[in-house]
Amino acid sequence: VTVYTDGSCHDNGSTTAKCGSGLWYGVDDQRNMAIRVGPPIGQSNNTGEVVAVMKAIQLHRDARTIEIVSDSQYTIDIITKHAKRWLDVGLAGVKNKQLVRALIGEL
Repeated sequence: VTVYTDGSCHDNGSTTAKCGSGLWYGVDDQRNMAIRVGPPIGQSNNTGEVVAVMKAIQLHRDARTIEIVSDSQYTIDIITKHAKRWLDVGLAGVKNKQLVRALIGEL
């Protein structure tokens, strides 16, 4: 399974920010979806990106293989560089701590 993920945020960085996520499998694929990310999750472009990848993992937990295509270096780094260390030493000082913990828990 290959799924493209993306997150976006209107008014990123402001108190009126609203973010969302998307999963795309292909043209006219019924699995394509948009996700509104609401409170209590913080609203930012990075939050939207993380939620998209988390949703892809959740939907395909039983798949033999899954390829997630993301343009979010933030999310990629959480998974490939930081997850193990953060599990070992904790998430003190990490932004979006609860969401990051949830993503790592899905891996």
